[in-house]
Amino acid sequence: MGKSNILIVGSNSLVGKSLKSLNLLSGFDIYKTSRSISKDVSNNFIEFDLKRNENKKINIDFEWCIYLADLDLIDGLLNEKVKFKNLIAFSTSSVLTKIHSSHKKDQKLVERFQNAEEYTKKKCIEKGIQCFIFRPTMIYSIGSDQNITVISNFIKKYKFFPRIGSYSGLRQPVSSDCLAKLISNVIDSGSQLDSPESFQVAGKETMTFEEMIIRIFKYNRVKPIFIPVNKAFFGFMLKILKYFGFLQNISFEMIDHASMDFNFDISEVIDKFNFNPKEFLKS
Repeated sequence: MGKSNILIVGSNSLVGKSLKSLNLLSGFDIYKTSRSISKDVSNNFIEFDLKRNENKKINIDFEWCIYLADLDLIDGLLNEKVKFKNLIAFSTSSVLTKIHSSHKKDQKLVERFQNAEEYTKKKCIEKGIQCFIFRPTMIYSIGSDQNITVISNFIKKYKFFPRIGSYSGLRQPVSSDCLAKLISNVIDSGSQLDSPESFQVAGKETMTFEEMIIRIFKYNRVKPIFIPVNKAFFGFMLKILKYFGFLQNISFEMIDHASMDFNFDISEVIDKFNFNPKEFLKS
């Protein structure tokens, strides 16, 4: 009997790269989508653009589709051109943590992913596809992510971190390697869902935003130093620095959210999928 087929959409994402580096799906024939195919890539790359309607039909039956791209583009996949029995897709915990945010950017993000989740579940029910949607908290992979790595680079360069208001908000950062292992566990578990479900996913440790920053200081072997900065002044200076090309990956929202709790009970994914996240910035 031949190997089952798995389609990975978003293989260049943080979690997609972890799946590859950890070699967690070696027992399957892996296919990956790409917007364009060059001559020097593997035959297991399939040209497929989520933003394009004229994709060719993929004449392969997939046991699983692992969807790691932007969830609100999934309508380009859930059509008659791709056939799969099971779907693992990633949304964001922001659909819950930022639902009452005063920032318009947050409000739009919440609406976008709420709609994408509802659409995905509806289409999977129509097509008889088993659907697992995971909502991770802050995903990190040192050197690659746009969250922890941004803070880490700031600390390495300037040897301090600005203190703007309260840093008491709770965090549970989760590594991309842990999420890749979760995907493998879901596939290996043989779990059967009566209907599409969404699951909250987070790291092992719950800590305040300040404790998280201190852990990043220690990871970089830099003495923790916080310099108090007025919020309005910080916002003004950040706009000026961004205009001249500095601190492009530091956002006002990142600091403004520091007093908000972004943590979850993850006992369900631990019990159901044997999820075993590691401690933050520890091997």
